[in-house]
Amino acid sequence: MYGPDIKGRGGIATVIQTYISSADAEFNFNTINSYTTGQGKKNLIIFFISLFMLVGMLIFRRPQLVYIHTASRGSFFRKSLVVLCCRIFRLPVILHLHGGGFKEFYHGFSSFTQRYIRFIIRTSSSFVVLSAGWKDWFLNEVDNFTNIRVINNGVKESQELSISKDDKKIIFAGRLVRGKGLEDLFQALLKLKTGGFDLHLVVAGDGNVSEYQHLAVKLGIEANVTFSGWVNRKELDILMGSARCLVLPSYAEGMPMCILEAFANKIPVVATTVGAIPEMLKHGVDGYLYSPGDIEQLSHFLKIYAEDKESAIKDGLSGFKKYSEQYSETVFINETNQAIYDALNNN
Repeated sequence: MYGPDIKGRGGIATVIQTYISSADAEFNFNTINSYTTGQGKKNLIIFFISLFMLVGMLIFRRPQLVYIHTASRGSFFRKSLVVLCCRIFRLPVILHLHGGGFKEFYHGFSSFTQRYIRFIIRTSSSFVVLSAGWKDWFLNEVDNFTNIRVINNGVKESQELSISKDDKKIIFAGRLVRGKGLEDLFQALLKLKTGGFDLHLVVAGDGNVSEYQHLAVKLGIEANVTFSGWVNRKELDILMGSARCLVLPSYAEGMPMCILEAFANKIPVVATTVGAIPEMLKHGVDGYLYSPGDIEQLSHFLKIYAEDKESAIKDGLSGFKKYSEQYSETVFINETNQAIYDALNNN
């Protein structure tokens, strides 16, 4: 299993942790860390060390299969070297794409680079994407790949299933970086506060914390925002268990793990129509969808859940039902196991 440090933070690390902790006993996994959160430029050194380790393993310990987790941009090009190494040694490779922004990434290159991207995907034994919508996009706009398959992300069930939802409390979970839409969420809080409606936002995540603390002070909403820093899954479940809803105002996403964690905690979601989110959420059933940057709509949907506890509970239960059927740990493990068996049998 080749990808980011499984002891680190972030959605891909969580996916790998979930699988390895519950994988089929028949599989004996070795993990190679190609990236560590917070290491900055040192990650390039970490990558080349990981590539050297992989080549050594291919020569001296020869695994049956290499499972590679990648995102777009630099991550994809680095992992493309890993794919090529594995294919030189005639090993089956599963390339699992995470994260948002791949459309912009692909269309931003020349036809020559696009051909290289298509070649890497075709070279893989199996190319995994996160949703049916992503699969359709690849088939319709990139190439008619015959090796593409869908595996939804999955998360463990919450052990903190509280139904005592605080009507003043909402939660954001994710990295505090540009593109996550926190600026919009702060503006929505300000709009509601100006209208005499106070909400309290818990921001669970690391990143540019001081920048957003200063922004909250500048807008005069510092009393309405608590920065909890990065939290582990148990701590996140406790925070979600007492919140009225999760808010994800992102401008780019893949299949956000925090939405699945919200479903597992029986709370509804207010999120933007990016990535696979419209396939995960049904508007007005288990949450609300709005266009990125539409602060008016964001404010409106937050107020609905804050004012109507029964609606929030009902939509949260709808999300939990969807989680149980599509996004549970069991479903995810079974689909990933099948992808591995197929790659081994078809090699």
